[in-house]
Amino acid sequence: VALVFDAADDSLLGIFTDADYIRLATERAATRSEEESATFMAAPIVNFVTPAESLICVDGENTASQAVAIMTTNNVRHTVIVDECGPDFTYAGPGSKVEGVISMQSLLSVIQGDERLSYEKLSKKFPGLSDKPIEQMREEMKSRANSLANNEETAKKDIIRTVTAALGVGSVVLFASHNSWLS
Repeated sequence: VALVFDAADDSLLGIFTDADYIRLATERAATRSEEESATFMAAPIVNFVTPAESLICVDGENTASQAVAIMTTNNVRHTVIVDECGPDFTYAGPGSKVEGVISMQSLLSVIQGDERLSYEKLSKKFPGLSDKPIEQMREEMKSRANSLANNEETAKKDIIRTVTAALGVGSVVLFASHNSWLS
């Protein structure tokens, strides 16, 4: 991901993402001649960026979780970090100072790291915590399986399903073995 600025006035023109590169490569591949293909390579990058007017932004006050929610709602994988966003998290324009760009992947890494750290802190504060939920879940599963196995209705349904499956397989095998057009 790259931020693309105008050299004359240092205003943000847009961002160049992997999706923009894929679009550029696809358009270039669709050309009919080498000359036409070469024009893509000589064209200014600004022709292929996601324009600033289309950008979604977050400000420094947004948390990582809020940024993920904003990006998910707007169906984008990269967002610009600015000092002030426009309405509905749009880029406010040249008056807004650009502080950086961040990807969904980077945000999720931060969130997962925080969750792991919180879990580790809780595990240290309450020893044995990490074992208890898993053991409790295993015991609940065993208990449910045992109660289902001891239930007469469940046993009847299992027998009916098994017999039906065996008859179905047997019918297919019998049909296949006695059909001359399958041989």
